[in-house]
Amino acid sequence: MSPIQLETRIQELLDGSLSEELWPELMHELDNSVEARALYCKHARIHSLLGQNAKGIRALTTPVPTISVQEIIKKRRKKLVAYSSLAAAAMVLLTLAVMQFIFVSPTDRPLTFRASPGTDFAITHADNTQKHHELTLKPGSRLIVNQGTVELNFESGVQSILQAPADITLLTENSIQMREGTAWFNVSRQARGFSVITDDLNIVDLGTEFGVINSPGGQEEVHVFKGKVQVSARHHRKDSQKLIADEACRVSNVGTLDSIATKPTRFLTTLPDQLPYMHWSFDGDNQLACTGTHPSAATTTTKVIDSYDGNDFQAVEGKFGKAMQATGTCAFIETDWKGIGDDSPRTMAYWIKLPEGENYGISYQTIGWGRFWGHHDLTTNQFYSYICSFDDGTSISGVSLGGHWLGGYTNIGDGEWHHIAHVFTGKHLEDGNPEIYSYVDGEPEHIQRNTHENLLRHNNGNIPVNTNIYDKDSKPLSLLAHSWDDTRHGWPYQPSMDEIYIFAAALSAEQIENLYRYNSYEGQK
Repeated sequence: MSPIQLETRIQELLDGSLSEELWPELMHELDNSVEARALYCKHARIHSLLGQNAKGIRALTTPVPTISVQEIIKKRRKKLVAYSSLAAAAMVLLTLAVMQFIFVSPTDRPLTFRASPGTDFAITHADNTQKHHELTLKPGSRLIVNQGTVELNFESGVQSILQAPADITLLTENSIQMREGTAWFNVSRQARGFSVITDDLNIVDLGTEFGVINSPGGQEEVHVFKGKVQVSARHHRKDSQKLIADEACRVSNVGTLDSIATKPTRFLTTLPDQLPYMHWSFDGDNQLACTGTHPSAATTTTKVIDSYDGNDFQAVEGKFGKAMQATGTCAFIETDWKGIGDDSPRTMAYWIKLPEGENYGISYQTIGWGRFWGHHDLTTNQFYSYICSFDDGTSISGVSLGGHWLGGYTNIGDGEWHHIAHVFTGKHLEDGNPEIYSYVDGEPEHIQRNTHENLLRHNNGNIPVNTNIYDKDSKPLSLLAHSWDDTRHGWPYQPSMDEIYIFAAALSAEQIENLYRYNSYEGQK
């Protein structure tokens, strides 16, 4: 875009005359150019000043009743002393007001936010400076949340709870660009017209409470809980709808808006005081109940698959309270939770007890989810923990992404309880391998990394992490299941499992040790 075109498009945006067809081009330019964002801020400031000046001109040109000169002189003499005593104060107030209009444009007012414990985020401002601990955004600032949750408080009166992984840019005090994330918005009356721009949608508030889901591998969604929202697809057919309370839609690949059921539980409406996690304790009357701080915990169902006689699993004494033991009838446990997708940080932790003498061969999945392609997978579409046995009778734990997998060395096939944890940070090591760490009984595990020779890498040599939770053939979180097998049968063995945690965050070594010792990542309470 040429400088003249850029200035024209910015002016059209500020005047409210920018066409929908030209909107994506301008947003792309602002997103990728520091100079473009600086020019936008300059024009926005001028636009604001002109608006204030126009109000003053209209006041001067408005007809007023005529008063005689004699009457004006008479009243002026009576009030001369009073006016002169207020002149100095009035001049000071007038000077301050003028300085406010000149130096503090309404669009310069910052957005403030708070972060929940353990949240990892970074900020890049319009001048390309990066801040990792600053809690304010200005127009042009970009906020990337790798894990955790933040609460956004807009000067215009909008409040939002944004869940990681998320990537937003503050365009103006009343609009944001949202490249990724799950966000709940509560818009005050004075902030009506607040807008959210995603890759495929333009969302304009009409006085409401609503949520937006934008996942790189999935279709974008809008859920309305109160009031109204105008939703428009940005590409292809460019369908447009006005949604009211208890309505939701998902944008298709061809630009249509398809109705879906609203799911308020997908969104957080308050800032949590802990990291988001799913937890299966196997305690209580409902042995398979899921709890935790993750938004999906309250609505996740867990059930036994391929149960023949109803005695496929039984409650036994666990490491903390009761545990779940398989009876060797080849059943497995499946949830309706899709898991953590793409390359988002995550931690998987659990206790397991393997009876002595059982041989698990090449590998048996303990916990996993994603798109499974078989033993010769050339993708990294899956994420699961496994058990592998050797001829000497030892068994070890490992974690697999598909075409890239890691195995440990500590023998856990001794009939005792062992704590297993796998952490993916969402980053890569210098050699291009995903930054994954394994722990056994609270201690870092020495691991061996393996990669299929034909696995596709990024251009920079990094091994991708593309956990696929969106495909119709993707498997939800399952326990003790051969997910890569068409028959989806379970194990012919009798392991016991206890205290399963799945965190949407990368825990530290200290937090892993806390889980091992106290069954809480926060330590002893």
